[in-house]
Amino acid sequence: MSSKIRFSFLLTFLISVSISISWAQSLDTSMSKIFSMDIEELMNTKVNIATKSEQKITESPSIVSVITSNDIKKTGARELEDILQFIPGFELIRRLGGEYGIGIRGVKDSRNTSKLLIMVDGVPYNQIFYGNSVAQGYDINIDAIDRIEIIRGPGSALYGRNAFSGVINIITKNALTNDGLIARGSGGTFNTKSISAYYGIKKKKFNSSIAVRKINTDITDEKFSDGFGGIAKWNLFRNNLSLNTNIGYGKFSFSGMFLDLKGGGFLNQTEVLSKTGYYSLSYKDNLSPKLNLTSKIFGSYGSYIEDIETLKPGLDSTYPNGIYYKPRVKQYLVGFETELGYKVSTRNNLLIGLQVDFHGVYDVLISANADSLFKEYPDPIANAGRDNQTIYKPGWFDKNRHDYHNLAVFMQDIWQPTQMLAITIGGRYDMDSQIGATFNPRLGIVLDPFRNTNIKLLYGRAYRAPSPSEQFQTLGFAFGNKNLKPEIINTFEFVLSHRFERMSSSISLFRNELKNMIYAFPINSVDSSNRYYNIGKNTSTGIEFENKILINKHIYFFMNYSFTISENTDTINGKVVKYTHQDVAPHKISFGINYSFKKYFNINLNMFYRSTMKKFILRDAKGNYLTDPNTGDNVMVNDPIGNFAVFNSTFYIDNLIKNLGLSLSVYNIFNQKYYSQDTEHLNQPSQPGRQFIVHLSYSI
Repeated sequence: MSSKIRFSFLLTFLISVSISISWAQSLDTSMSKIFSMDIEELMNTKVNIATKSEQKITESPSIVSVITSNDIKKTGARELEDILQFIPGFELIRRLGGEYGIGIRGVKDSRNTSKLLIMVDGVPYNQIFYGNSVAQGYDINIDAIDRIEIIRGPGSALYGRNAFSGVINIITKNALTNDGLIARGSGGTFNTKSISAYYGIKKKKFNSSIAVRKINTDITDEKFSDGFGGIAKWNLFRNNLSLNTNIGYGKFSFSGMFLDLKGGGFLNQTEVLSKTGYYSLSYKDNLSPKLNLTSKIFGSYGSYIEDIETLKPGLDSTYPNGIYYKPRVKQYLVGFETELGYKVSTRNNLLIGLQVDFHGVYDVLISANADSLFKEYPDPIANAGRDNQTIYKPGWFDKNRHDYHNLAVFMQDIWQPTQMLAITIGGRYDMDSQIGATFNPRLGIVLDPFRNTNIKLLYGRAYRAPSPSEQFQTLGFAFGNKNLKPEIINTFEFVLSHRFERMSSSISLFRNELKNMIYAFPINSVDSSNRYYNIGKNTSTGIEFENKILINKHIYFFMNYSFTISENTDTINGKVVKYTHQDVAPHKISFGINYSFKKYFNINLNMFYRSTMKKFILRDAKGNYLTDPNTGDNVMVNDPIGNFAVFNSTFYIDNLIKNLGLSLSVYNIFNQKYYSQDTEHLNQPSQPGRQFIVHLSYSI
């Protein structure tokens, strides 16, 4: 561990001890509120994500975290991924191509983020072709978020496919809770510029709001060897536009989101472009004192393009116009869902639901300015460059489209036989055209044996259907396999929590058992044997500690710790191989302290730490480990992975001048150099270094 990390870690420890002592010795027994809430109110916050009905966090049969717009503002979060870094069990890092890799409790995919379901106002956000949830970053309008509800653990019993190792519902601002005007501008290093505006109005039965944001950023200024004897900048720019709207009238409500995203990838001047619209029209009605109905129509439509440059013009006389590929896809989702909630008695609530959806991809095409993508040295097409490529006839996707449909029914019963005990039992039966029928049950037992003490015993099963890319792709990183089975996970959890006057503490134990793990051998190849397979299983076991302390009316403090053991068992070429899952940090720590003073001022300091991770051992196209011909040792990723602590801080001035807010954020304060890894490259550019951003807001 470097001296800088040791110093950072020691500083965090000393601050934590000092805070705990101050809290214990504090003479301020009036316990004024911070963020307008005390510990009791924080723990009694009601959430909807765990059961699709309002419950206190302590009563919900899931492990739930809630992030508010106030938290976002005071921590200076730039994007959703900044927030997730501080949720116990989560770990995120940018890959070589600029996309995010994400893990939750030891369940981590080496290439994408499809094992997590993200919803925006209840509408599935995951990209359909790859199945990705978070990918390039800076896509969700962080200024339009009212609150975020997060489940660590399976959610297929309510939400179906992709609700695998976690579920996130992003609830955007609406005029019922946020009326008026908010305008915000930001600027800082890495050529970062952002402007956003929100306006909401409410009148009797009608309310309407609109939010828009435009952001440009290079993300980092890190350099790397360009392979031609020179130094180049990591090409990870983002140029994104987002629009959110919410409209309500009586029992009807509409939410919509449009995203126009443009990002740069690591490879030369590669760009990723997408335009997607999301919508939901809902109706809610209390049919009787015991019966309520919720119905909605939802969907999305979008296009996705990768504009790939593998060789710049002028570098090779054989390819005077360079080498360019442009894969692209259009995708759609349309669905209907209805739910009936019935209050059987004062201690028994029943939920029954039906959902049907149609989704798919079409016009899945690839163009190029070379006549064969299968050749190691493809022949150039005369006079063809980046802007006049030719459609590649063999295609990169079977039949250029695939359509799916799914019909699901789900049931949930929450029974409270005594004041101290609540039992939740339920499940969802999906009839999926892609994978067939699947049933995913859940069981939750919540006990309150003593005042302010809470015990949860939880079990859930979830599935992830293979993405269209994993099934039918015929060119690229790996070939598709139409015979893939869905990934299945069974999760067991135990939670013990207690609330003191000013502090809440909890300990969670979990075990994930994942089978039918979908994996592709990590090497670029045109060999059709290099494809996706169900090759093994993963078992991850761990423990999580969460502590929240309200020291007095000015200071809020949290510190979380996670320990995870994640092991894979693969069957490769008939051999069973067991090993520690790569790219998963066994130890994760997050820490934060918020101090408000003199009415107008607020300072926030936070940190996340990741311990050393096991490196990838590179394989050839047949799945065999690569070895050094001189030493016989396995060939591994070269860069140091893990063992880093990243500190961020935001100083905020609110309403010192009427209606104005001003803040300064510093990210990666100590300019910590740390690395990610992928399955294909020995060396990686380091992750983004220190960044400064100034925010100015105006609200009326």
